[in-house]
Amino acid sequence: MLKQSLKKSFMLLLATVVIFSFGTVLNKDKVTAATSTVMNIGTNATAQVKSADLITQDKGLYLIYTLTIKNNSNSKLQLDDYWSKVSSVSGVPFKTSPIAAEKSITSLNGKSSIDLTYYAQITSNLTLSKLQINMYKFDVTAPELTRQLGKFPLSAQSSSITAAFLPKYLVTNESKLKTAVKSAKSTVVGEVRTLTVSFLIENLNAKDYNASKTQYYVMTSDGSLYTAKNDTLKDLNILPKERKIFDLEVNIPAHVDISNSKLISGYLSEADGIFIPSGTYALPKAATIQEISVPAFLPKYIQTTDSKIKTALKGISSSVSSSTRNVELQFLIENQGTKSYKPSTVQFFIVSGDGSYYSSKSDAHQSLVIQPKERKIFTLSFSVPSKVDFSSIKLVMGNTSGADSVFKQVASYLLPNTTVKTTTDIQSTTYNDYKIEIISYTRLPAGAKDTLTANFKVTNVSKEALAVPRYKSLWSFNGIEQSGSTSEIIAYDQRLQLEPGDSMELISTMQIPYSAVVQQARVILKDTTDSQAEKVIGQFKSEVLNKFAFTDNGIANFDRLSAKSSVQLLRVRSSVEGKQMNVSGDLVFTNLEARSALMQKYAVYLQADNGEVYPLTVAEYTKSVISNGRILMPFSGTIPVTAQSTNMNILIADLVTGTTEAGAQANVIPGHINKISKAWPNSTPNNKFNNLAIGKFDITLDKFYAYLNYGSFNTDGLNLELEYSMLSDLTFDDVAGSYKLRIEIEDQNTNKTVVFKEFALGDAEQEFKEGNNIKQTIFFSDTTLAAKAESLKEYKLSMYCVVNDQKVLLAERTLPYFYIQWLLN
Repeated sequence: MLKQSLKKSFMLLLATVVIFSFGTVLNKDKVTAATSTVMNIGTNATAQVKSADLITQDKGLYLIYTLTIKNNSNSKLQLDDYWSKVSSVSGVPFKTSPIAAEKSITSLNGKSSIDLTYYAQITSNLTLSKLQINMYKFDVTAPELTRQLGKFPLSAQSSSITAAFLPKYLVTNESKLKTAVKSAKSTVVGEVRTLTVSFLIENLNAKDYNASKTQYYVMTSDGSLYTAKNDTLKDLNILPKERKIFDLEVNIPAHVDISNSKLISGYLSEADGIFIPSGTYALPKAATIQEISVPAFLPKYIQTTDSKIKTALKGISSSVSSSTRNVELQFLIENQGTKSYKPSTVQFFIVSGDGSYYSSKSDAHQSLVIQPKERKIFTLSFSVPSKVDFSSIKLVMGNTSGADSVFKQVASYLLPNTTVKTTTDIQSTTYNDYKIEIISYTRLPAGAKDTLTANFKVTNVSKEALAVPRYKSLWSFNGIEQSGSTSEIIAYDQRLQLEPGDSMELISTMQIPYSAVVQQARVILKDTTDSQAEKVIGQFKSEVLNKFAFTDNGIANFDRLSAKSSVQLLRVRSSVEGKQMNVSGDLVFTNLEARSALMQKYAVYLQADNGEVYPLTVAEYTKSVISNGRILMPFSGTIPVTAQSTNMNILIADLVTGTTEAGAQANVIPGHINKISKAWPNSTPNNKFNNLAIGKFDITLDKFYAYLNYGSFNTDGLNLELEYSMLSDLTFDDVAGSYKLRIEIEDQNTNKTVVFKEFALGDAEQEFKEGNNIKQTIFFSDTTLAAKAESLKEYKLSMYCVVNDQKVLLAERTLPYFYIQWLLN
């Protein structure tokens, strides 16, 4: 009992549990040594060093070693009577611990052996030849209860490395594996060498082996370690008697000597926080593979983990400034596999003859999802010093992955002579006797989406009348063709033919999410005269976005064929309501055709100084309008208060027929857009209620008298007596939509009780009539008003113009009850 008590106390004093962190990258020397020295540690029991490894990990340099313990007797060997400890040759000790998975092993049956692994953190400047492993035994007769049995000197020499191509058997309590290095090859791209090692695992056990926790490193001849990866290992499960061969890829600086390199397998012990090696393999000499570049415009087929893709360079354009050559490449990826392909880690570089790499400025392709049998063509943009020799330049495609984000090349493509431009951006071209020019892009809100348009001018440059051309369009944003989205091309004018010298306008349009970030917008026009053989006319690019025709007289003119018209901005009103600004105004449409015509549909927007555009609602008119007829059109809407500035920019667009979000045909596409800028209207309400402009009427109100109305038993509301004059502007032939006058009374009590009434103006049965000095009594029904009003001292009288149920405050004043208020002289 005394022996066991002393032994346990002393073992507790010596035992340590040290947890170390371990990173994903090993960056120091690993040197392996093994010795054939056998040490007797007891009656019929021996110990021997099976392997010893020095590895620098996150927290320092570690010695990791394995001892083979043999029990040749018939009785059980008590292993916790023995322990080992690492020290320097000069005697400096280092804290030594068994790996966590083996701490519970305390005995060894007779006629058996066991491998036990230990680790110790040591001084960083020591090598194996300066270290030794000391063996100890618990002995109650010895000083301090400890007797040293001997020591194992370590050496830089090693006999535990498995030769290339030969098998190594890895045996543990849970698995038995046959492993081997099958081949190695090397590819150098720029300053990085990619070493690919083919590795075999054969499961000799009776149950499945999961390879997800196994880690691999390559040790070069200078002792440096580099992580070897295969992303599929996390899902690799090997059945009993099954063998798997897979590739491990290692990125090593190109200048590092890879002769006499070794592959090390092992696992990360999470409990100990260190990497535990399990096997070391000599690598065969790796032949360096020279990548063959694909000639321009020819396909390159690439097998990925989940798919097979076809790639090709489709076009190139370049422009040279004093010091920079700007290069744009059209690149194709076609998914020929059965699963979707995501080039999320694909990167592109232009590589010059001297090995310099220039990265692409565009990475929009990384957000693509290419479905099986689908093809995508996108634009790659580069800036290269103009002095670079373009005769030997090539495009390189590759991947980056992992924490180190090292680029691995998968293909390269020769570039053609750029004096022959196979695909280039143009602003105008002549095609089959038509001169085609792109005028501008516009992007305007349309419901839950934005409408993007490109306006083209097409001119007949021949000496004969020509048919109206039949084109279709395809947009590309950020270098990616929008082939999956609906785009259409619409004629602004309805023409039968184009006479010599005549021009017409075409509008290419598509709807996009309002939040989409659009850069590098391009429109590809195609000739569809022959529906069986569409011909690409060109890829058009405009530098003009949302630059609208400006008119300084407040009148927007539209010269659409058979629909000439003008739209005058007559007035704008605004008032603040909480965090929003209520806006309404009046437009005057004039039919400039020589005969009666239906009025076009229009869209109205408000553009803030920061370029943000807010749509407003405009009334429609479905009747025919006589020549020079004038129709009053109201518009209204709300905008953030923060959008208010010194000037108000009103955009007026005539609409042409296009496809709505629901797929129907309607006038929804902006054709010509005019911009009218005027000073932001004063939102301070009139306090005399005179000359209030509502629709075609000018209204002045005065002599207000407010008092309670008494019913049979109590008060049932409020009466407001007033006198008004209302005059009509007879220059208008009709009014589109409706206008209302809203009268509000807010009692100035604690509750701020409000009563109101709205009056339609312009109806035959309207309560407000045209004329001068007309007396009117308005009854506001509210049986609770007297109780809420408290003292009935003052009320606030407000007048609003209401358009499309949007109210804008015109006049306001606080007045006393029970007194006639004369406000005008």
